[in-house]
Amino acid sequence: LSQYFRVVYGSELDYSRADKGELINYILARESIAPEEALIVGDRLHDVRGAKIAGILSVGVTWGYGSRTELEGAGADFVVDSVGELGRLFLGGGA
Repeated sequence: LSQYFRVVYGSELDYSRADKGELINYILARESIAPEEALIVGDRLHDVRGAKIAGILSVGVTWGYGSRTELEGAGADFVVDSVGELGRLFLGGGA
């Protein structure tokens, strides 16, 4: 998959940036991305909470480890049940 990504970010082995909000803020700063130009697609409440801390939109996906209930409870801006729904959301057709 590396051919599709210019860079991959995550927490470090020393646990720096293990907090999702800290990691997202680091990425935004490093890549000079304004929060209003970003969103996170995630499958757990930690992704949604991190997005809220960083001031970006969040899309919860139900085909990962978390449930719709978990994602909605965490305050996801959108929750989708399929890759097709995610694509429609990105293309402006709604979820």
